[in-house]
Amino acid sequence: MSLEQIREMLGAYGLAERRALLQRHHAEPEQRQREPAASRALIEHLMRCTADDFTQCPDYRRVVEGAAGLHDHGEGGCLV
Repeated sequence: MSLEQIREMLGAYGLAERRALLQRHHAEPEQRQREPAASRALIEHLMRCTADDFTQCPDYRRVVEGAAGLHDHGEGGCLV
């Protein structure tokens, strides 16, 4: 935990607030680990993608939307 997070814990009022803070802090390291993996997946896809405009590639869009927490319900596939 960072010093700021520890400061928040020390200033928490009661068990419910302390547990809510701990729950939020518990998820942060995992999120920080997922971000580089999503970035690598995007770069690797772009290196293989043969689309003239990669922003129109359905697989590229799925990777970006997945990293942003959005959902793509479209059909199609990469031109790789």
